[in-house]
Amino acid sequence: MQNQNQAQMSDKTMLTDMLGTEKRLVGLYATFLCECASEDLRQLFQSTLNSTSQDQHQTFCQMQQRGWYNIENAEAQKVNQARQELTQLKSQL
Repeated sequence: MQNQNQAQMSDKTMLTDMLGTEKRLVGLYATFLCECASEDLRQLFQSTLNSTSQDQHQTFCQMQQRGWYNIENAEAQKVNQARQELTQLKSQL
């Protein structure tokens, strides 16, 4: 019985694994979506990307609530600077 307990993953380990997997899937689905010529497949990838992105965010929130994924809040000035840079970049495209 003790070996079965030792083989089980902790909640933190499972959520960490899930978060990493979901992040990779979001990246892959985004790439597939950008490079897909078939409209039917594009819609499928878009739906799957949205669903996986929502799952990833829920996993992230669970980890944050449990204190397993701590992030520092960015300074307002840095957030505004990043927003301005993104806006400028988008206008150049």
